[in-house]
Amino acid sequence: MLMFIANKLMPTKVEVREHPEGALVFVIKKPVGFFRSTVEVYDAQGGKVGFFQSKLLSIGGGFWVYDKDDKQFAEVKGKWTGWEFTFVTPEGTELGRVTKKWAGALKELFTSADNYVVSVSENLANQPFAKMLLLAAALAIDIVYYEEGSGSIEFG
Repeated sequence: MLMFIANKLMPTKVEVREHPEGALVFVIKKPVGFFRSTVEVYDAQGGKVGFFQSKLLSIGGGFWVYDKDDKQFAEVKGKWTGWEFTFVTPEGTELGRVTKKWAGALKELFTSADNYVVSVSENLANQPFAKMLLLAAALAIDIVYYEEGSGSIEFG
């Protein structure tokens, strides 16, 4: 008997490093999920920074963002009209934005590599964990909503 399991249902671990052989910055882990995905974020020492929980009913996609103490920190809101996500506080203050950068027709048609632009609000200048969660959100969006196979992710 042959079984096929979608990549979206498989557990995933991504290590973010300063450069390929450089120091570990943070790790995200997505355990097996069926209806609602959870993505956990850990710092370089293995301490939990926070986690994302996908929304059940969302037209544009998105996550609830929690800190290490399980307190809601922010929300990632997707737009149904295009590949754009905003990172906002529960009060509605925008902390950042994640958008997909068009890579050209050939690259889009023949590869699974994606390019993302992550914009961070000046309000986060002295908040390294918030910036870490925003970058992790970009990875989580790709892993949960757009991953179709193995490929590379580039940030520009």
